[in-house]
Amino acid sequence: MLLSKHCPHTGVVNFYDVSEPHIAIGSITKSRSGLKGQSYNCLFYALDEAPFGYSADQLSAEHSLRAVVVKAKSDKRALELH
Repeated sequence: MLLSKHCPHTGVVNFYDVSEPHIAIGSITKSRSGLKGQSYNCLFYALDEAPFGYSADQLSAEHSLRAVVVKAKSDKRALELH
């Protein structure tokens, strides 16, 4: 299960695993890119080759990030914070 916290100052939404609620494993940020208008960047930090993606809305970005977390948990390589 993931916990999320929104920073009202920066607009960043950080995601945390329930087992370690103080170290973010991913985030979603709003960006403004030229002609495309608003987009959302999603980043996953718990792997060496951290996957990232772009979405048109925040909900899609969150779904993408959650899918990466589920896949990473099944690989057993991620979320092992030492």
